[in-house]
Amino acid sequence: MFTDEARLIDIAFPVGIVLYNQDEYDSFSSHTCAVQFSSTTHHAALKQFYHYEMERLGWKSTGIFSTTDQVVLVFEKPHKMCVVTIKIGLVELFVGPKN
Repeated sequence: MFTDEARLIDIAFPVGIVLYNQDEYDSFSSHTCAVQFSSTTHHAALKQFYHYEMERLGWKSTGIFSTTDQVVLVFEKPHKMCVVTIKIGLVELFVGPKN
């Protein structure tokens, strides 16, 4: 069972993902968590998914950076931030306090 579920209650996850082992993220603080998953969904569709779903969950988009094979989306709420990195077949989310 994923130990950081409570901190991810307001984060969107697409259907059909495969979560990777979270053991490598044990060094993060108790206020920060990271999730990595694989997806067969095209990265353009994942970008659109996160724009819509994160806004629906109350997040504000504050930055978009993209190259041909990677998209980085930055979202924030009054007291926390979420960075979504979308690569071909892989998505990483980092959630932590805003300071």
